[in-house]
Formats: sequence, structure tokens, C-alpha cells
Amino acid sequence: MDSEMLTLKYPNSRPPQHVFTDERGATNLAFSLTPTPMTQANLPAIEQYLYATMQKAQPQATWYGHGMRLVNSRQVGYLELLTPATDTEVYNLMFFTDLDGRLLIMTFNCVKKDVALWKDKAQEILQSVRVVKAP
Repeated sequence: MDSEMLTLKYPNSRPPQHVFTDERGATNLAFSLTPTPMTQANLPAIEQYLYATMQKAQPQATWYGHGMRLVNSRQVGYLELLTPATDTEVYNLMFFTDLDGRLLIMTFNCVKKDVALWKDKAQEILQSVRVVKAP
């Protein structure tokens, strides 16, 4: 995603560090390794914090789920919801774990009209997360 589209898509917050998108900018996969210290043991607490924060920030959201999953022997937190946007609604699957002592946040999103095409694929992406420590 180029910087102009990044600014347009993420105007009110720090944009993700890496975003892969389709040609329309309607389906995105984003990654950010934050400076927030994180361990496997702390992930359930951050999941609850992010869930409460999103409930307040997006009171009109339709929630599909949230919680913790074991993925490839690692704890991974997730939030899955449909949020209102300017001209449509957006399906969001945010998932997160720790990497090198920091919080790694990954987000898949697509416009509502594409949910049937992408929702199962988004779950497959979540289930494929592998964290490999650098040598």
C-alpha cells in the first residue's frame, strides 16, 4: 500500500508498518511490531484490554468473537467484528501475539460485500501464524 492510501485508510491512528492490499484497497492484511513489551503470559490481559477498547471505540460494531487460541503451539489473541465505515461496513479480524518480547499485531480487513469471499480465508491466515525467532 502506498503512503497516500495508507494515510487515507488510517487517518486517526498510527498506520501499520506493513500493509498488503488488493488493487481496490478494499482487502488488506497489515502487520505492526509495536514497542509494547509482551510475553505469552500477558496476552490474555492485552486481549481483554483491546476488546474493551474496541467496544468503546466502535459501539455500533457487530461482534463475531474474541478471545485466545492456541496456534502452532503459541497463544494468539483475536478480535473479530464488523465495523461501520463512511460508505460501507468493514470486516476486521485482528490477531496478536508476542515476538522478541514485543506485541505483534496483525489485521485482516475487507469491505462487507467481500466478507463471504474472505472470512474463511482470514481464519486460515490466523491459524497459519508461526513465530520464528531470528538466529
